[in-house]
Parts: sequence; structure tokens; C-alpha cells
Amino acid sequence: MFIFFTWILLSVVAGFIGSDRRIGFWMAFLLSIVLSPLIGIIVAALSKVEYEEEYEDAILQTQVKQQQTLEKISQQTIGQSSFSVSDEILKLKELQNQGILTEEEFEAQKKKLLGQ
Repeated sequence: MFIFFTWILLSVVAGFIGSDRRIGFWMAFLLSIVLSPLIGIIVAALSKVEYEEEYEDAILQTQVKQQQTLEKISQQTIGQSSFSVSDEILKLKELQNQGILTEEEFEAQKKKLLGQ
């Protein structure tokens, strides 16, 4: 009887650990009941926290926007007959001010335009 009560109690603990994670309370709880509370706790602890996943998605979307913007700038510069380095640096600075480019990306693109 004591083992059964401990098994259920540890399964609930695994559920609470998984409640703010991707696995969720019920999945962690059921996994603990079926397999073992120790396995349930380990799986719940290793599962990603929900805000980490949202943060990673936001970073990915920002990177996609940056790549699209850089490709658009690159295509525009190829299509222009008169290439102005200063205009391109100003465009890059504007993108940096908007938060689309980081300081490092701005400096890298600027060096590329200046041929350094």
C-alpha cells in the first residue's frame, strides 16, 4: 500500500514538473503512472519550457526577416546601374536603427560594401 501511495504521489510531482513545459501535466503524470515516476520526472525535466520555444520561434522569424531584407537589398543593388556605396550604407544603418540588423551584421555588410 505504501509503494502504491508513493508511486501516485511521485507521479503527481512529475505532473507538476511538466505542467509549465511542453509535455504538460497530464502527459507527464500518465507517463509516470505507466512507466515509472522516475522516468516521468526525468522526461518532464528534460522537456522544453514553453517560453523557450516561443523565444526560439521569435528569433527564427527575426532571422528570416533579416535574410529576406538582405536579399532584397542585394537584388536592388545588382539591378541598379549606378551603385552608390554611401546610399547602401545609409540603407543598412536605417535597418540597424529599425532593429532588423545587429551592430555586427551592420559592420560586416559595411565592410563588404567598402571592399575591406
